[in-house]
Amino acid sequence: MNRMFLRRPPTADASDLLAGLTEQQFLNPQQPLKDALAASQQKIGFCPLAAESAVKWLQTDDARPIGRLRRTELMQLARCIDRFWQQAQAAEVGQAG
Repeated sequence: MNRMFLRRPPTADASDLLAGLTEQQFLNPQQPLKDALAASQQKIGFCPLAAESAVKWLQTDDARPIGRLRRTELMQLARCIDRFWQQAQAAEVGQAG
């Protein structure tokens, strides 16, 4: 795994993730969720494994267009990505220490 994704920008949190996903939803509503997550990941810098885990945990179809997701679904997704990202960071710190 690339350690770059484990280092979290000081201002990145679930609200930043939600803003990035909302932006993708507004700009490209027909874009599949997996592509929107990849674009948001490039912009924000969250761990792609955290996004993959969140999509699986929420049982969301990543081929579904992001424009078809409700606001509450985007909020859940952003919070889950943030939670899995924090867990990955904690595990990395535990292994390093």
